Amino acid sequence: MTITWKGVIVMNKVEQYIEKQNKIILEDREKTLISLGLVDKEYSPDDFKTYKYPEFDYVNGEKKYYRNVAIHVTDEEYSLIISKSKQVEEIKRKEEQEREKERNKVSYKIIKKWVPVFEKPKNESLFGDDKEQVDTGKSKAAKNIRITYYVLLALAFIGAIILDVTEETNILPYVAIGGIVESVLVEGLASILDYLAELTSIARNGYKYNETTK
Repeated sequence: MTITWKGVIVMNKVEQYIEKQNKIILEDREKTLISLGLVDKEYSPDDFKTYKYPEFDYVNGEKKYYRNVAIHVTDEEYSLIISKSKQVEEIKRKEEQEREKERNKVSYKIIKKWVPVFEKPKNESLFGDDKEQVDTGKSKAAKNIRITYYVLLALAFIGAIILDVTEETNILPYVAIGGIVESVLVEGLASILDYLAELTSIARNGYKYNETTK
């Protein structure tokens, strides 16, 4: 709605606002069409390169500078273009999600399928009699230390009990305390030997991969 004041047509604020918004919408529409490749070439009127005309091609052998401008479309055509563009983007998004799922499945299978285990080394004799023995990665020395210590500890308890009963020495509590402390130390030493034996087995035998789902 416009009003006339002294022969001059004055546009009211509502019309000014609508005109400004329409300009913004039109500029966005042109940018959208250009981004979708729906363009025509507008050549520089003076054949000079400027910031408005950054591109060039050759017309009849002559270098011409131009810029891309959106083609003219009706409102109905533009609505259809936007609708189709959104449909295509949705299709591409779904396809990318499917590809990502497939990549994740492959990665998951690789991680879950293979686990390292100790290889069974061959015990080669001088007579060519090859027998397979399982290398468990456990230290035989650690096993012997444990057996020897717990046998001696049992004998110590038996001796302490006999002394307490016959001589009334009351030595059993001290033997028990000493046995606990020594057990911790012995188990620590045996665990270190087991760990070293495991590392030695890995260095000697390498890895053998077996299929598993665990």
